[in-house]
Amino acid sequence: MKHAPFCQRPNYCQQLSCQQLRAQASSQSRAGHYNLATLWLFRKLWLQSGKGHDYLAYLLFRRALGYPLSANKANILQRFIALWPRRIWHKLYGHRLRQCRNLLAEHQHDSGGAVTTAAVPRRYQRQVRHWRSEQHRWHTQFSQYLQQAGSVVLVGNSPTLNGSLLGTAIDAADIVIRFNQFHSEHTQYCDSGRKCNVWVMAPDFRGQAPSAVQWCLVSGPDMVWQQQRWPQCCTRPDMQLLSIGLVHWRKLVRQLAAPPSAGLLTAQYIASILGYSVLHNNSRQNEAQPKSVLQLAGFGHTTASGQYHYAAPAHQAVSRHNWLAEHQLLQQWRQLHNDRTEQNSGP
Repeated sequence: MKHAPFCQRPNYCQQLSCQQLRAQASSQSRAGHYNLATLWLFRKLWLQSGKGHDYLAYLLFRRALGYPLSANKANILQRFIALWPRRIWHKLYGHRLRQCRNLLAEHQHDSGGAVTTAAVPRRYQRQVRHWRSEQHRWHTQFSQYLQQAGSVVLVGNSPTLNGSLLGTAIDAADIVIRFNQFHSEHTQYCDSGRKCNVWVMAPDFRGQAPSAVQWCLVSGPDMVWQQQRWPQCCTRPDMQLLSIGLVHWRKLVRQLAAPPSAGLLTAQYIASILGYSVLHNNSRQNEAQPKSVLQLAGFGHTTASGQYHYAAPAHQAVSRHNWLAEHQLLQQWRQLHNDRTEQNSGP
């Protein structure tokens, strides 16, 4: 699927009904067209309908591009949900009301306010509030943890691992980072290794968390402020859950004009901590020496069989990602850091 540039101009002269705008905006968003033209559709829909649920859809897509609420937008949203008859009229109840409250809670925290009760089911509220309140401290500790390591390996779930015999080299790293389900009856330890120090979880992943892992990264746009339950993490009080900040998500969205994959987003986040040039098209050659060696293994899914996932062969690639642009960014990364990255695991 071809993605238009992020800054593509919308068709301002297009005359559409609210129903047509709503259908087109939702379709573009679901297809992964994260650009200003799609944002314009959501905004035009809200201005044309005046409905609170359309305003919420506009704010949610705006945040999906990496932009949190401004003070003015927070005030407008607050007025929509202030009185219950107004909520009913504007269809802001149930799940939508929880989304409104989470957006406002994030804005209050970003503005220096206290962490409020999370808009999640009651049995998860205490845990989610704890996660939110500890993010700054845990990010500081996690950065120190990575920077003190001599080597870090980020291991994707690409089938290029099959037959690679990289297992020993991967396990020799000081810190190994893996994603979602990374072992199964289809994997071989001689290819992918056993070690896992940091686990990256997709927001919709429902499998169990690996045992004895201290750190969990949740991929996506700072997902700890969205409505998530993650029961597999609630049962692990010893595991520290980190949400990747919007700044990393926003930079990649502007380059890809699509939601970045968990692998690319995590690579960007880890690279920024370790002092590497981030995955941008304008990376400079005269960067400072990184604090630790970062290697990539198991990235790319182009194989003769068409398989996408190493541990789950039936799993299919998500079409809304801009895979071509991601491939180009990773190729640039390997060329720029060819003396520090794994050369046998490229896309």
